[in-house]
Amino acid sequence: MEQLLSSLVFSGSIIEAITEAKQQKKLFVVFVSGSNMESNQLETSTWLDPRVADSISKYCILLHILEGSTDARNFSALWESYICLAKLGDNRVIVKGDPLPSRQEA
Repeated sequence: MEQLLSSLVFSGSIIEAITEAKQQKKLFVVFVSGSNMESNQLETSTWLDPRVADSISKYCILLHILEGSTDARNFSALWESYICLAKLGDNRVIVKGDPLPSRQEA
């Protein structure tokens, strides 16, 4: 049975997701999706890869927000600097961005 992205995504607010990640001592991951090819590929393949899905479930709180939405604007206001992940191939991911500022902690 194919796993859906929604089964991996935290269903609460941004602040609730941050709090949950801290309480569970998990990595807080935000997927801001748009209507571009990269977002579509992440939604339809990367997040649903059984190895990725298993790691997300075990080690992360995944928050999915839509580009241009109120949540995306609120997230941008909370986190001025962020890390960007992009899939390069079957087994490689590039991580780029600035470290999250400590003053941004919720």
